[in-house]
Amino acid sequence: MANVLINALVALLVGGATLSFSFEAETAGGAGSSAASGNSASQYVTQGTIVTAGEKYRMENSDAVVLSDGKVMCIYQRAIDEVILQEAAAGAAGIANPFAVLIGSDSNYEVSASDADAQGIPRKIVLKAKSGAKYTIRIKDYKKLPQVDMQQFVFRAEDFPTAVVTDLR
Repeated sequence: MANVLINALVALLVGGATLSFSFEAETAGGAGSSAASGNSASQYVTQGTIVTAGEKYRMENSDAVVLSDGKVMCIYQRAIDEVILQEAAAGAAGIANPFAVLIGSDSNYEVSASDADAQGIPRKIVLKAKSGAKYTIRIKDYKKLPQVDMQQFVFRAEDFPTAVVTDLR
């Protein structure tokens, strides 16, 4: 069942979509708990939006903007006003697209999906890392986009006029 839900979500994203989400990261054995007991603590909670078209994406939340044209990934950290440019494949675990983990491109995670809507799109995705960390993504809303402005996936220095830019390519 989870594969069917994940496949429906990936098809939506690859075809061009926007979705709003909430994200919660938990680590096993958080503050005041024992890792052996299986207790966990929320370490990071945020919400944001992502726009996708094939391998291209733009994800924004209150802390960061991450965008990729499929070749170059740009990570803008709002708190320190810094942009890091790197090859897209050099991203977390070599994943060029954040949803590649959903299709099994990264064996470090166990993926489950639930709470599908009438179109078969999951409302909840849980990623469990081998390290014990758990990531919960809740899809609040989504919309298929018949046309996507491809310029929003390209780094433009004028979009971050005061930021320090570190180019790691």
